[in-house]
Amino acid sequence: MKLSLSNVQNVDMRKNFKEIVKLMKLSKKDQTVKLAFEKGYRVINGVPTNPRGKALKGSIECGYWFIKPFKHLSNISFHRLAAYQKYGNLIFNKEKEVRHLDGNSLKNNENNIDLGTHQENMLDQLPRNRFKKSIKAANRKRRFTDEEIDQIRTDYLNTRSYKLVMEKWNISSKGTLYYIINNNYVTEKK
Repeated sequence: MKLSLSNVQNVDMRKNFKEIVKLMKLSKKDQTVKLAFEKGYRVINGVPTNPRGKALKGSIECGYWFIKPFKHLSNISFHRLAAYQKYGNLIFNKEKEVRHLDGNSLKNNENNIDLGTHQENMLDQLPRNRFKKSIKAANRKRRFTDEEIDQIRTDYLNTRSYKLVMEKWNISSKGTLYYIINNNYVTEKK
């Protein structure tokens, strides 16, 4: 349930006004994490448990484990619940992300969960995964295929003229042509 000024009276009156304002700014998913924790859901040794301590089955979505503790609310990720259990409201800081220190997003043990910046979170990934993502991003921006790059290099070796090669291939920058001629492109293997 998203809190608004109209339903503030439903909130436990022991909470002060600052806490109510903080709750109003949380996303629905963050509100669900907080509610699940308050109702007794926990992550023990990387496995979510219900309030009675029984292990829950989850599902994997986008590389993360999720549970749906409440039928009418959004699902929550194991790692967000584990981080809330460890750090409390600090996980709701918009400048912080929940990190998996070993790079395995399916491993949610307390010693593998930490908070950090986006950059730290990206560096937690295995180097080969970071490399794959960078190649994938670079390939989306590539204008020329591998065969065309080979042909551009051949044309330059035959003419030794930036001007002629740039005109033939409609390249507007000497820097771009220099990069194509002098650097290796890595294409993602499928």
